[in-house]
Amino acid sequence: MTNIRATIGFEVTSDIEGKLRLATEQAFAQVAGELTGRLDAAVSGDHWPWPDATPRFGGSRDLQSAADNWNTYLTGNGMGQRPKSVAGSPRSIVDSGNLKQSRDFSLNRATLQAEWNWNADYAAAVHEGAYIHPFGNRNKIVQIPARPWTQAVIEGNTVATGIPVYPIAANLRKYIKQRVG
Repeated sequence: MTNIRATIGFEVTSDIEGKLRLATEQAFAQVAGELTGRLDAAVSGDHWPWPDATPRFGGSRDLQSAADNWNTYLTGNGMGQRPKSVAGSPRSIVDSGNLKQSRDFSLNRATLQAEWNWNADYAAAVHEGAYIHPFGNRNKIVQIPARPWTQAVIEGNTVATGIPVYPIAANLRKYIKQRVG
């Protein structure tokens, strides 16, 4: 699968220097930091609708034991462990934490560019939605609903609840004005 990348950048139309340039770079770094927090919160918060309940077994497991527990929980044959909890809806995107922890962030204050990358091999499937064979079971196919956390934070207009759009340009302008007076 493919990773997910979000990039913001601002082009300065005139050659600025001195106090204004420093204020712009500092304001951009502040905006990028706040946006990072908002993106992390969109992944971690209970904002995303899900079509059914999902057992959460906790702890690290190999794929086979996860599949065994999942399948026996669903069929009720008593062979698997009881889940530690059952996730309902709305819910967080976080399951194992791998996707959230896969985020890389780079900031270039001089060029006013910031980039976030989620490198988990299933990042695109979570962000854009996908059809999968759960645990490699070729006899079953399920739809993973899209949870476009970057769009929710930067643009809005998603199925998520409780994620306010972060006003990037307005905040950058405000933070520059605060610094230059």
